[in-house]
Amino acid sequence: MQFSGVTVVVDLSFLAIVLLFAAFGWFNGLLANRSSLAGAAAGVVVAYFITAALGPLSPNTVVTSAVAAAVCVVLVLGGAYAGGLLTRTNRFRDGSRSEPDGQSSRPVARHASDAGDRVAGALSFATIGSLLTAMIVLASGHVATSLAPQSLTVQGVRAAIPTVIVDTYTMMRNTTAHGNVVRLASSTIASPRVTSVPHLDSSIASRLATAVVRVSATAWECGNGLLGTGLIVAPDRVLTNAHVVAGAGDVIVESYDGRLLEGELVYFDPRHDLALIAVAGLEAAPIDYDDSNLLSHGALIAGFPYGGPFETSNVIVREHAAAETTSIYGHDRVRIEYWTIHGSVQPGSSGSPLVTAEGKVAGLVFARSDESSTTGFALALTHLTPVIDRAAGYIMKVESGPCISPLD
Repeated sequence: MQFSGVTVVVDLSFLAIVLLFAAFGWFNGLLANRSSLAGAAAGVVVAYFITAALGPLSPNTVVTSAVAAAVCVVLVLGGAYAGGLLTRTNRFRDGSRSEPDGQSSRPVARHASDAGDRVAGALSFATIGSLLTAMIVLASGHVATSLAPQSLTVQGVRAAIPTVIVDTYTMMRNTTAHGNVVRLASSTIASPRVTSVPHLDSSIASRLATAVVRVSATAWECGNGLLGTGLIVAPDRVLTNAHVVAGAGDVIVESYDGRLLEGELVYFDPRHDLALIAVAGLEAAPIDYDDSNLLSHGALIAGFPYGGPFETSNVIVREHAAAETTSIYGHDRVRIEYWTIHGSVQPGSSGSPLVTAEGKVAGLVFARSDESSTTGFALALTHLTPVIDRAAGYIMKVESGPCISPLD
């Protein structure tokens, strides 16, 4: 594992936070600072919910993440200070009540903490320092991951915190934020012709779950946090939408087993909104591709809406159509074939495979309607198969193009 200068600085900074908290606990003990400890712990809990609500603060994800990290520090230190202030206030009142009238107050006696109290204080406050670093990593999201993907702290936080806590926070944060979902004006939509929805066989569902990955990156030029879904289409190759990685520096892929892996773009097509990421260490699941009889059998989409946990959701496939549209940058007219679907297409759903009842991929979700939040679009296999068939042959790194401003 290679460590960049940024990674070393990040890890040393987080280590310094933990050591400073441990030093405070060692020199001041636990018994005399129980209220400060409780206040700091309360600050961590409050920070979890407050920073998750900061999504709409700014369309610039980098700015929002920096503010959220600062809020974590302020809330934890503020909680510790408030707890200490409460203790001092109570001591003052108790001392004043114990003095006879007409006599000056004597200072409250202070006894040096014994070794056990010092050790307990160091361990307790080091734990708070560790929780603070974990909250900073959570609050900065994939910005921190993009800056230092090999950081031992970032990797440790991901491994130590229960997945449900991370996923819940991510979903709360991204539900309130504006996501990077390309919008497409829908044409006249045919009435649904689906009479049933698919229920995947357990073995097919398991195979699908291992083939679908979470994709995240940061477009530093626009300050835009990028999140989406990808499909493993060949050994070490992930197919996703171009707008999911537009303007990105490092691309991070999270595999089904929780590993954070660095990837690099080897194919980028802004006209058809497709991109291919090379990621070492990913095995290709045996996925078949077929879109025949899709309208009569229904489908589902599999991905990471709002960047949260892996989900599959049933959709109604309304029509197969072809239309002229523009590239992800709003120019370069191009004709595309797509499926119109009725279902939930949210930030993070981009790049999700459209899957038949037999577990076969029939398309790739890339947009949702300007007119209806429950109408989405998936690129047809016509556009996917040429890239999938040649996936292993794309080996040269390519540029990710300009970023798409969150203000657009």
